[in-house]
Amino acid sequence: MNNKPITYDNPIYKQCLERAEKLVNSEFIPNQLNVMLKCTETNLIEYIETPLTVKNHEKNPTNASFEEADYWNEEYPMWNWIFTSRNDFMQQKILDNIDEIQSLGFGIIHEIDLNDGIHFHTSLFFKGCGYDFFEAHWIPLFDLFGWFGAIRRDNE
Repeated sequence: MNNKPITYDNPIYKQCLERAEKLVNSEFIPNQLNVMLKCTETNLIEYIETPLTVKNHEKNPTNASFEEADYWNEEYPMWNWIFTSRNDFMQQKILDNIDEIQSLGFGIIHEIDLNDGIHFHTSLFFKGCGYDFFEAHWIPLFDLFGWFGAIRRDNE
């Protein structure tokens, strides 16, 4: 199977983009950051997955100065939108692929289940801005899950 990244110049990009748009709408609920903050009445940092930069430093410490707090500042949602998984299936897909999903540039907010009935499944967010989120994040995510296999096979 061709594992060429599905970028704008790939012949199957348009088909994958159309599929990715449908998948985002069917698999995720867009939530505004300020709504999640108001519902949880807390800073979301305690729910955000440890950044890869911190994980890598913990595995292989170097003599270079390392300020974990600086990395956390980069790990907060850049935009006001958080994409919450709609169901347990998608939540588990995210949890099973945490490091890979983080390497695609997503931030991950773990499930929030508060005593007063407020519940958010595991959510994804973007840490950057000024580029095509579908090309940089969503298409690679669904490709990671193998959900473009049929499109790839039909175009080999």
